[in-house]
Amino acid sequence: MRYTIVGGGIAAVSAIKAIRNLDPDAHITVVSAEQHCFYYRPMTPLMVNGDRARDEILHDHSQLPEISLIHDRAVALRSETREVELASGDTVPYDRLLIATGSSPVVPKIPGIEAPNIYYLRTLEDAQRLNQAAQDATQAVVLGGGLVGIKKACALRSLGLEVTVVEQRENILHPRLDQEAAAMVAEKLTARGMKLITGDSVAEIHPGGKGVRLASGWAMNVDLLCMAVGVRPNIDWLAGNGLATNRALIVDKRLRTNIDNIFAAGDVAETRDLITHAPLVGGLWTNAVEMGRAAGVNMAGGKSRYEGGLEVLNATEIEGIPIIAVGDVLARGKESDTISRRWGDTYRKLVFQGDRLTGALFVGEVKNAGVYTALIRSRTRLGRLKETARQRTLSYADFCASH
Repeated sequence: MRYTIVGGGIAAVSAIKAIRNLDPDAHITVVSAEQHCFYYRPMTPLMVNGDRARDEILHDHSQLPEISLIHDRAVALRSETREVELASGDTVPYDRLLIATGSSPVVPKIPGIEAPNIYYLRTLEDAQRLNQAAQDATQAVVLGGGLVGIKKACALRSLGLEVTVVEQRENILHPRLDQEAAAMVAEKLTARGMKLITGDSVAEIHPGGKGVRLASGWAMNVDLLCMAVGVRPNIDWLAGNGLATNRALIVDKRLRTNIDNIFAAGDVAETRDLITHAPLVGGLWTNAVEMGRAAGVNMAGGKSRYEGGLEVLNATEIEGIPIIAVGDVLARGKESDTISRRWGDTYRKLVFQGDRLTGALFVGEVKNAGVYTALIRSRTRLGRLKETARQRTLSYADFCASH
């Protein structure tokens, strides 16, 4: 059996291990457009300020079963002949194919966007380029106040740059934080010397990329401009092959596309939200790990169901503040019941639908957050434990005692 995986991210790594466990003699070929594949992508912001070196975020290849690795870019799929065409002109055959090509940064339609000093942060090479550019810069603007944008801004600020974050929404870190939690983090960031502008956007980039004008009319000079306004699935190379798509490749609970021997996992796959059951294209590391594992099992003839993921599932730290956000943090579900409490630099919010926990947000104190994450993912009915959860922090002991 010939297995071909297009993409070199964590979904691919998980699939490789799952395939090899079930099919020890499998011939596995991986096609990756990056020269450095199999690395911990969430850690790339730490390369910007030098907290991590390149070798520290690379995945240990010795932990992977033997594979054939091709550093090239897939440009077309020939599903009739079961071949993947590469930019070099070569083709790679397959019996079963996993598409795990990830996503790319959204390039906003702003006049001047092609200026030379504009940087993105998606790949290891992006992090290296941004680190180098920051050495000779004093002022930076980050467009986008989501998690990637804020992490990027913190890295640049730690290098001594004057950093301004411009976020179109009224709050940073949407949808991971609600208004209260976002204000807490914003206070810490501004105390660190960072400038946050919300409810505004970049309308124009000055010639040479040395300045920007905001939609509000305010203008500022910059040495480098960083974009962090979202990502889009890398599926353009698949056009015209009969694969069903919406925002990404539509897959079933086996991670199989509408073509029987082709699977998809990670950012290129559209699944379902565990809470709302709405279509979900989630660029989360945890989701990609689970999807890759399930896809690999099913490609190798096993049986694994991927029930769906969560739009929000993050454990991070910003300026020394631990944050865990899971599920419907913004209480957007119908008939949501919320409880929140803030004491000092600590904030907790729980979101319920009936006696099911559908969202949890912990800022500062994150003890036992894993219990809440498990309850949300399993959609467990809490019964009398709902009142316990409202009054104090749940523990595993509480849950065990109730059964």
